[in-house]
Amino acid sequence: MSNVVANLRVDEQRMLRNIDLTQGRAMSEAVMMALTRKGVNRQEAHELLRKLTIKSELEKRHFKEILLEDKFVRGKLSEKEIDEALNPKNYLGTAVKQAESFARDQG
Repeated sequence: MSNVVANLRVDEQRMLRNIDLTQGRAMSEAVMMALTRKGVNRQEAHELLRKLTIKSELEKRHFKEILLEDKFVRGKLSEKEIDEALNPKNYLGTAVKQAESFARDQG
């Protein structure tokens, strides 16, 4: 495993293209977190976003379009906030900290 990790190379552009294959739906959890920060119940946000991701898939439309059309979402989030939530670079969570910790432990 150490050899695999030592030789691991990240293709950022390929990762972004892979995320784009879902037309933004891969970022639905980040949108859910943005809604919960606005006071929306987590379970209600989860259920709403589940329905909206299905709609995006069935209609073959970008998730952002679906979010912008939804009155509830728009009542809570501005277009800028939606864009920020859909940007994978804004949603790394603890990934950087975990990678740094892993690298220290391997050294």
